[in-house]
Amino acid sequence: LLTGKRAAYGQSRKNRGTILHVPFAEAAILGGDFVKILDTRIGEPYLGEAEAVELVAHTAMNCVNVVGKFRPTISQVVVNLERALAYFLC
Repeated sequence: LLTGKRAAYGQSRKNRGTILHVPFAEAAILGGDFVKILDTRIGEPYLGEAEAVELVAHTAMNCVNVVGKFRPTISQVVVNLERALAYFLC
């Protein structure tokens, strides 16, 4: 959604298994460097856009939580996406 890449891609040379993009993205998001993972085709967001993108990034990260009870409900996802969209409409 944010990176323009699949959640899993290619193969690791080290373990010959699938490379997961989620841990890399999660580290960038939690470190406050979410711009580092954004799809380069869209460019860096402006101030208001950055807040919206950060909200979407945190929502996406929560959606892929390994523990199901810590994932947001679809209603919570909708609320966050509507809030993010509001940044662009103002």
